[in-house]
Amino acid sequence: MNIVSYRLPTTTPNPSKHNDCGWVAIDDGVEVGWITMTFKPDNSIRFEDAFVHPDHRGKGIYRKLWDTRWEYVTANFKGRKIHAYCKPPSVNLYKEKEFTFVENVVLVEKIA
Repeated sequence: MNIVSYRLPTTTPNPSKHNDCGWVAIDDGVEVGWITMTFKPDNSIRFEDAFVHPDHRGKGIYRKLWDTRWEYVTANFKGRKIHAYCKPPSVNLYKEKEFTFVENVVLVEKIA
């Protein structure tokens, strides 16, 4: 499996022109997962969406994507505040990485 980056800057971009980037996990030429982050106007970084195809879950792909993103951030943006919204399956990873719990967020939906 290879992790391929896209749109990675080495300095904080202007959020109005370029604010997101990420990594894609590729296995045997097939995209099997991805993870993103966004640069915010307050100079913070938000860890955004992540996805691993159901047929490839449980193989450490999410963790490899997460670690790749974290290594990039700590190498290029040390000292920046990182925000993340995470679903219950990801909470323990964030706790393991010493993120501080801030609040619960509730997802709601409605069909129009």
